Amino acid sequence: MDVNQTNTIAPAQPDGRRQNQGRERPFDSDKQQDQDGAPSGSWRELDAVNVNHGLIDALTPEVQGIIDALNREIEPLRRQLASANHQIEELKNSASLHSFLDIPNRQQLFRELGHVLAHQAVFTEPPSLALLHVANADEIREQFGRVKLDDYLSEISNRIKDRIRQTDSLGNIGGSDFALIILGVESERAKQDVSDLVAKIISSPVVLGQSKVDVRISAGVANLGGISSPEMAVRKADEQLVA
Repeated sequence: MDVNQTNTIAPAQPDGRRQNQGRERPFDSDKQQDQDGAPSGSWRELDAVNVNHGLIDALTPEVQGIIDALNREIEPLRRQLASANHQIEELKNSASLHSFLDIPNRQQLFRELGHVLAHQAVFTEPPSLALLHVANADEIREQFGRVKLDDYLSEISNRIKDRIRQTDSLGNIGGSDFALIILGVESERAKQDVSDLVAKIISSPVVLGQSKVDVRISAGVANLGGISSPEMAVRKADEQLVA
């Protein structure tokens, strides 16, 4: 190579390429073909994708066969992934529910309560929390056994669920203690609503086998304005219940 030779730089085309440079020479049909029978020459005739990223030629049967085989392998994986995602959602739902009551457990209720406390500013009235303690649960356990106690608590849970607003959230925070998050109601009104709710729940006995058991419930309602944690909210409601 002559280091003293000056090479002329071809002007750039509008798309940024140099004219008549490298592989962009015109295609000569008389030139030798390669071993596969494809003409050598301009890279444009050999390129698989044009400037618009579209395929120049249709897929060959061999390539289509490879794609079909890959699809057959991928489809079972898709089904397995969908099934795994479904199982994960079921596990999440089961983990948030009480073991035998069809309501949220303590962890899930505290999660909802924490969310409510963190967004109190969006409510026209501060939220309230009601604790409903089944006062004769221990007596039921001693007299009828564990299975009947579960039936008794299930009946009370269903009675509460059937009588609360859609905006209220009910959960069990352990044993015979239920908690009810009340939204959009002034504090005194919330207390009155809970009092009316308890009156309806205890208005008729629960049938356990051949026996009828009167329902006994103690309730406490706390205004949650200024409360920052679920634990503080439960403590304040419990103080009202004990009082």
